[in-house]
Order: sequence, then structure tokens, then C-alpha cells
Amino acid sequence: MEGFSVLLLLCIFFIILQLKSRRPKNFPPGPPTLPIVGNLLQLNLHNPLEDFERVRKRLQGMMLLFQCRELLWSQ
Repeated sequence: MEGFSVLLLLCIFFIILQLKSRRPKNFPPGPPTLPIVGNLLQLNLHNPLEDFERVRKRLQGMMLLFQCRELLWSQ
């Protein structure tokens, strides 16, 4: 019974995290995010600027990256 309670609490916790991490409809486009780590796992740690350039081209210069809470606008 104890294991079931822990499993149930973990499921509820991850569902709440997933619901809170959804973007509002008026937010600019951006790559999909993961709860807690945001976009960190999607970046090349040796050359993150190359990844930003690739995403910038795909999203026409404006993107929102979660966990940094900054709007990036580049031309």
C-alpha cells in the first residue's frame, strides 16, 4: 500500500509539472520544453551559440526559452 501511495503522488506531481509548463497562447514560438530542466538538454554544451542560431533561423528570429524566462529577439 505504501508503494502505491508513493507512485500515486509521483504521478500527480509530474502531471502538475506538465500542466504548469504549458505555454500560454499569446507566447512567442519556441522549442518544446521539459519540466524542471527546460531547454537545457537540447543545447550543445560545446557550442550553444550554434544551437541558438539554428533555432533563430527556424523561428524567424523570436523565441522563448523556458527556465531562463527571457524572450530572445535576434535579427
